[in-house]
Amino acid sequence: MTLQVKSHKWEETISVSKAQIISNAGGIRMGLKVSCGNPCSTSNKFPQGRTLGAPVSGKIGYTDSIKAFKSHGTASRYAFTFLKAGYTPGGFAYSSASYRCDDTYAKKPGQQRARQRPGCVFPQVTPTLTDMAGLPNIGPGIKKIQARGGHYGRPGSGHPLHYLTDKAKSDANRRAVCAGKTAPPGSAGPSCDEYPFASTREGGTALPAASRGITWVPVRENNRQGGMINKFELGNRLLNGDAFWVKV
Repeated sequence: MTLQVKSHKWEETISVSKAQIISNAGGIRMGLKVSCGNPCSTSNKFPQGRTLGAPVSGKIGYTDSIKAFKSHGTASRYAFTFLKAGYTPGGFAYSSASYRCDDTYAKKPGQQRARQRPGCVFPQVTPTLTDMAGLPNIGPGIKKIQARGGHYGRPGSGHPLHYLTDKAKSDANRRAVCAGKTAPPGSAGPSCDEYPFASTREGGTALPAASRGITWVPVRENNRQGGMINKFELGNRLLNGDAFWVKV
């Protein structure tokens, strides 16, 4: 199954390999029902009633009719049935890994368009932000801060960052560490860049002083970083509290 971050429709291919038939197992016919839970629906194109033995495959189409500004988690349930005249029907069922669909980036009043179309992700996968390794001042600054305290955000540290969607809290985090400060002589620029990011639960003064810090950078570089975070948020459909790593 390959989910789509910019579409609420996707599909998967299910294949059943050749079965070894022994004793009286010949002539068993197989069926498959797939469901995914409201508001998700499926379109089943898997061949039904094929005699078990030869390989068979088919596609399952999905449509998640998630409403604007909503999200929900679900999983696919696969129920196989096996029928043969004169014998008790058999079968088994199992579920896929859980996945999440949302339309939290829907168009708001006053906006010309939505930030992004609805889509779906596997939320148990923790994504890694790597773009900032190329920023000449911010990248080394993050690396230096990650080497201290609990190594927050660094892959393998056991302490990922957690995305924060509340803009008021993000602004408060930024003020808590940057407000009233000026760049010292010899700094790369006048812009205060904080890590962990203000748009995380670990931002501001949430962590001990040894686990956070600031880097003085050019305004243009700080703006580039903002664009990278925005792109990463949309590309991974981060919702409030979602974990992620930062590799520099």
